[in-house]
Amino acid sequence: MNIETLTATVRKEKGKKVRRQGFVPAVIYGQGIESVPIKLNASDITRVLKKHGNRTRLKLKFDDYEKTGIIKDVDFNPVTSTIQHLDIQIVEKDEKVNWEIPIVFAGRDMLKSRNLLLQVDISQIKVSGEANDIPDNIKIDVSDKDINDTVTMADLNLNPNITVFRPSETVLAMVKSNKDNREEVEEEETEE
Repeated sequence: MNIETLTATVRKEKGKKVRRQGFVPAVIYGQGIESVPIKLNASDITRVLKKHGNRTRLKLKFDDYEKTGIIKDVDFNPVTSTIQHLDIQIVEKDEKVNWEIPIVFAGRDMLKSRNLLLQVDISQIKVSGEANDIPDNIKIDVSDKDINDTVTMADLNLNPNITVFRPSETVLAMVKSNKDNREEVEEEETEE
C-alpha cells in the first residue's frame, strides 16, 4: 500500500487561476465531511501519479489536519495531458469504500519473446471493502501463459474481505498469437 504525503491548501480561486499559479485544483469529500475545494502543488501530484498511478492513497496535510484520502477521479487535459482536476475521498482506515483499481499484467515481455501477446479486455475492476484492505493495484503474472490461456477474475487472489462486482469466470485477458494478428492486419490492408 502506497501512501504519499502532500500539503493541500483550501482554495477560493477558480480552477483556471489555480492552474496558472502552478497548482492543481481538487475537491475532497467523505462521510460526515462537507465538500472542500483545495489545491495541490502540480509537480508534486504529477510525480505521485507517475509513480503510483491514478488510483492511489494520499495523506493530505491542510489547516492543521492530516487526513488519508483515495483518489477517485483524475481529469486530464486532452491536448496537453496535464492534470486538470482531482476528486479525493477522505477515508478512515476501517471505512468501507467502493473503488476502481487497475490490473497490472506483468510478464508481457516473456509472451512477446514467444511471439504471443496479451489481449486485455478489462484493465480495472470495481471493488468494495475497508480502505486499508484494498490494494492500489492488482498484479497478475502472465509470463507462463500459453496461447488461448485466459486470465479471469478468479485469478486475482484478493483479500477475502474485498468484494468484487463481477463473476469469478469473467475473462480479463486472453493470450493470442502475435502472428495471427499480423496476418489479420495484412489481410485487411490487402482488401483495401
